[in-house]
Amino acid sequence: MRLFHNISWISRHVNRRFCSFSSRSFLGRTFLDVHQPVRHALERGNPVVALESTIITHGMPYPDNVNTALEVEDIIREEGVVPATIGVLDGHIRVGLQPDEIDKLGRLGEEAKKIARRDLAVATSQKLSGGTTVSATMIAAHLSGIDVFVTGGIGGVHRGAEITMDISSDLTELGKTPVAVVCGGVKSLLDIRLTLEYLETQGVTVATLGETTEFPAFFTPQSGMKSDCQVRSPQECAKLIFNNFELGLNSGLVVAVPIPHNSAAYGVEEVIQDGLDEVNRLQVTGSEVTPFLLDFVNRRTKGQSLVANIALVKNNARVGALIAKELSFLKHQFAITHSQMVPTKLTKSNLSSKSSFTVGNTVKRPVVIGASVVDFVATAESEVLHEGTTCGKVTQSYGGVGRNVAECLARLDAKPLLITAVGRDFVGESLLHHWTEDVRADAQGITTLNDYNTATYSGMFHGTGDLHAAVGDMTINDTITTSMVSKYEKDMKAASLVCMDGNIPPATVRYVADFCATHNVPVWFEPTCIMKAKRPVEAGDSWQKLTYISPNFSELQSFCSAIGMRHISDSDKLRTSVIYSHQLLDFIPYILVTLGSDGVLVCRNSLLSGRSYLHFPPATSDLLPVDVINVSGAGDSFAGVMMSCLIRGLSLPTAIKGGLKAAFMSLHTTSAVSRDIRPEEFTEASINSWAPFSPDDVSTFVD
Repeated sequence: MRLFHNISWISRHVNRRFCSFSSRSFLGRTFLDVHQPVRHALERGNPVVALESTIITHGMPYPDNVNTALEVEDIIREEGVVPATIGVLDGHIRVGLQPDEIDKLGRLGEEAKKIARRDLAVATSQKLSGGTTVSATMIAAHLSGIDVFVTGGIGGVHRGAEITMDISSDLTELGKTPVAVVCGGVKSLLDIRLTLEYLETQGVTVATLGETTEFPAFFTPQSGMKSDCQVRSPQECAKLIFNNFELGLNSGLVVAVPIPHNSAAYGVEEVIQDGLDEVNRLQVTGSEVTPFLLDFVNRRTKGQSLVANIALVKNNARVGALIAKELSFLKHQFAITHSQMVPTKLTKSNLSSKSSFTVGNTVKRPVVIGASVVDFVATAESEVLHEGTTCGKVTQSYGGVGRNVAECLARLDAKPLLITAVGRDFVGESLLHHWTEDVRADAQGITTLNDYNTATYSGMFHGTGDLHAAVGDMTINDTITTSMVSKYEKDMKAASLVCMDGNIPPATVRYVADFCATHNVPVWFEPTCIMKAKRPVEAGDSWQKLTYISPNFSELQSFCSAIGMRHISDSDKLRTSVIYSHQLLDFIPYILVTLGSDGVLVCRNSLLSGRSYLHFPPATSDLLPVDVINVSGAGDSFAGVMMSCLIRGLSLPTAIKGGLKAAFMSLHTTSAVSRDIRPEEFTEASINSWAPFSPDDVSTFVD
């Protein structure tokens, strides 16, 4: 059974008046043709390395150019990384050229257009073919979501630029496009000193990967110039790149990798000087200067410079692949810490494996802050009388959104800390007994108060199931204050996640959101009802610090209205939810909208893959319980079990299905949370056997 359906229509129906697109331009991507292996790697957050194609068209003669390009790709694959050679064929920007396409560009050679930033619009509109320079490759890589780009050497400031103003667009691109460029430095036929000065002006960090800060001169390891900093390993380099991106500097980096000494072409400087004299004599200008000089130097050195060039590119490819792997690891680690909520300390050996509940010998348990309520439900067997007694059935159950979520987590052995308050009355004693004896959970965070009643809800329903009247005594929830919650700061700081429901006061919401943001703990807000969905907005900018929210459609509307979004009048709940969520994703990375008979919409803004939207249709009738007995805890069960799945490292689709399974279980019991929610029912295999699907069935629209 397919639990997803294709919602690519969102790209047509999300009105741009309502939406602010992410920094990676959605419109720009319409000109990209991303090869399937590259696309799959990017969607899964696996490492990808971009490669330019002017080295194929203008950097080397045929067939050395094609052979080198293919060998470089193989080197990257040997490191477990996906190569993505970028070029333009017949007006299409190809990300991940195929071998026959590389050969086509290689045969064209200098007949192909040399495509920099200024040429992309021309090439795409006039259906041209050509090799992309560093600047154009950076643009295509960034639009595709590729962060690491390997090349031979970057362009720079040409000698005599104080007269000619001949400065490569590579340098300005590095100043405004956040891609890390791994290279052998700047070719010594350029003015290296002025190039480094210009990069400083553009705000571009230049780092040498090695034992010194010596900036390489392409054919040789030394130029006599210094980089801004030194990184000693691919791990250090990846951390530098990651921090540059996370700071939002919107600039690239130059990672200069010195050519190995045994591959260097020493003595080439004199030949370059002769070549520059030829450039002046023949009046070679603009983008033709570098290929002319490379060809001149290659002929004069009898191929020594070409051999060095090839060795340098291959070495850069290996190093770039290692950096990309380390960067991918860091991004996974960040995403898990801040969004996916996996509580284990991540290591490279278990990056793709399932996680347990422990770090070392310490249990990282979730913290839930919210209401505990005892529900009394009266169901009339006949017409409700306005005077006198109506015969019917009265049942008691234990509820409260926070308590329900915590019970799900406890029944699945997540050992939650529930921070809540109850009165010192028989109702409170009953609730505590149920919590410790039936649920078998820790009551450490439950405060008992003398002067308050335990929260209760009393509802009377017609025999048809329609609500006739209800009374709620929820005053005690106002006592879940900052002072009460702050006693458990140590537990919150060490938590795998903190969940709070909408019953707690706005000041407490603000405190929890600020605390979790400070300590990088994911925080989940469960809105509870239409009015209480506004609590994070009432708490100032606290709503912008949430990691997850799980509203129903009405609660989503209430939340968006509170932050000043324009009301959307549209009968299509799914489309409306997407439009609302698209704007919220700038601040809240995960939005889970329960749509009742329309299923569940998952909206996410992932560090790894940008915005995406998944729609889970409602279950088929064969999965639904025969009789719906109690709907009060279905949504809470959905959220609680989903949290448990994410904490254990299960995928988001599996977590959603686990939540749906728990909701259906709770629908046909008198309890808010089904007692059948047990660990063996919510293993990955059990969840998927309940609602089997293939990953190939999943279809998403990614902004």
